[in-house]
Amino acid sequence: MALTVGVGTVMDAREVMVLISGQNKAIALSKCIEEGVSHMWTVSAMQMHPKSIIVCDEDATMELRVKTVTYFKGLEDVHNNMLGEMTVLNLPSASTRSPPSSPGQAPSQMKEIRDMHNNTSQMIAKLENDIIKLKQSKGETE
Repeated sequence: MALTVGVGTVMDAREVMVLISGQNKAIALSKCIEEGVSHMWTVSAMQMHPKSIIVCDEDATMELRVKTVTYFKGLEDVHNNMLGEMTVLNLPSASTRSPPSSPGQAPSQMKEIRDMHNNTSQMIAKLENDIIKLKQSKGETE
């Protein structure tokens, strides 16, 4: 199932998360992050959004250059060192986490990062509920 909205609507959103999974979306991911913004690959407009995040699985990275994958895996390692491992299914709330000691990271920045993760988790849950409601209203079942 897919949700279709216009690029303008997405670009007007306060925050945007794009979820890309599977090898069949690998070319779209490479066009999105390794090339410039293009009308041929509208997902590339995410490069221009001030608060966007792209989440992908390993299979979706098959068409990326090795340097690109290495770069983003390095970012993931830095993230995990700063905040600890976080999984989609078990995101702790900001109120239950104690901030890690990270010398170069101001406490307000750490809180902002945790808040962004919590907001993303809430957005995913809301989208999943909306999809279920949409399927139910159309009489579809899983």
